[in-house]
Amino acid sequence: LEVHQDTVFFQTENAVYLYKDKKYLRSYKFKDDVHIILGSPDGVYLRVWGKGLFKYSTKDGFLVIKGSEKLFAQNRIEANYQLDNGDHLLVSRNIGLIRMTKKGEFLPVDNPYANKYVMEGKSYINDKVMRNGKIAIITNDKGILFLNQDLSLNAEIGVKSGLHEEGFSYYIQDRAGDIWGANSGITKISFDPS
Repeated sequence: LEVHQDTVFFQTENAVYLYKDKKYLRSYKFKDDVHIILGSPDGVYLRVWGKGLFKYSTKDGFLVIKGSEKLFAQNRIEANYQLDNGDHLLVSRNIGLIRMTKKGEFLPVDNPYANKYVMEGKSYINDKVMRNGKIAIITNDKGILFLNQDLSLNAEIGVKSGLHEEGFSYYIQDRAGDIWGANSGITKISFDPS
């Protein structure tokens, strides 16, 4: 499920359904399995197994992003963060961190620690940059890794630093800036990652 500009995008195994103002707009069907739908300030993105990464446009629907087929036809995307400069950070538990530039280039991120962390920790679904600009990457097996906008390491929070369990399947930031994470229980993280 993704909401963008008052339009609701419902993802199923082989389709995406669009609704607005309680009205069905249309659907997009795919022969291959739809892996994930993620939103960002500049649009809605969809990864389809065997095809690559797509972006939605109101005029043309979901169109594959050129160059994504080679990287993402067979590799997962767990997260898509739009950076302040307009580029996107794509997070894959298979191939690590990839920067998708505004020019349409797909560049590996030169941060060996972060790449190893998201692959070994099995990064999980997210698409929201924190209000202070930090990027919180959640994992199933390691905790949360915080990156700065230049994709350098900011902080790492895991069991060794006080979490009661390693992984998260979801997180949200509240009005006070605290982070709430959920897996088998709920965890509140109060700290200043600036």
